[in-house]
Amino acid sequence: MKSVQRNLIAVCILMISATGLTKEPSIDLTISTDSSSLLVESTASDSATQIRLLDAKEETIHRDEIVKGKHQKKYILKHLKAGTYYFKANNSDGAVTFTLELDANGIHQISRRTNTTSPNLRVSGQKVYLSLLNKDKSSIKVKICNSENKVIDSQVVRGELAVGRIYNFQSAYPGDYTVIVEDGTNEYRKTISVR
Repeated sequence: MKSVQRNLIAVCILMISATGLTKEPSIDLTISTDSSSLLVESTASDSATQIRLLDAKEETIHRDEIVKGKHQKKYILKHLKAGTYYFKANNSDGAVTFTLELDANGIHQISRRTNTTSPNLRVSGQKVYLSLLNKDKSSIKVKICNSENKVIDSQVVRGELAVGRIYNFQSAYPGDYTVIVEDGTNEYRKTISVR
């Protein structure tokens, strides 16, 4: 029992120190000169950037992905109703949320909030490793979806400071599988191909 406690403490210390080394997500958002569209630039070096546009009720109204490396995408928002919107982007560096206000004059950025305590999702062989420092011990939902986007496994983790899981796909049927981690406000994904 004492060795389990020592191992858990060692994992927590390792995750806390890794969290301190995490850099801010490399995502920039620019409002066009006519205030009708957004230009998003991502320079994530080792993973794709997941993009979500949410309305004031935090319901996803658009989802996109920018492939890894340096890329730009333009999002035209002039067709949306006036109101508050959240533009969320997640990559291996962390997550960033932009609060936007849309009115008759166009788009206005109100704030930018950065969350650099995103989970570490990495693939090694036919396994996906998840590690997360859950400072507020909130509920974390983990789902595994197949290539048809059907949920094949789901788990809710409650009250854990250090969340660590290994998902083994060695005996899975050939195809693409996605591990999705949701922490209430953000969503993180890692896809593995089984051949």
